[in-house]
Amino acid sequence: MQPTHIIINVHGGTVQDVFCSDSNAHVQIVDWDIQETEPNSPGIVEVEVEHGRQQLAFVGGLVPNPLTHLAGTDVEKALQAAEVLDGVT
Repeated sequence: MQPTHIIINVHGGTVQDVFCSDSNAHVQIVDWDIQETEPNSPGIVEVEVEHGRQQLAFVGGLVPNPLTHLAGTDVEKALQAAEVLDGVT
């Protein structure tokens, strides 16, 4: 069985794209870097973390793109430069 390949494109500290070889994959992101976000914004949750401290986080789903959408993108070029593209697409 072929492994599932997941490629996450992050630019400027933000997830821009997710590409996945499994069309049935569900992707959830948990982003702790949301200091300037309003607590009542959609997807924002308050979590008790270590030592009882309260921390805001964004939790949301992302729809992955098929790996075929990598063709011609800068993400594909980066994967080629890292020599990790073989076996992914």
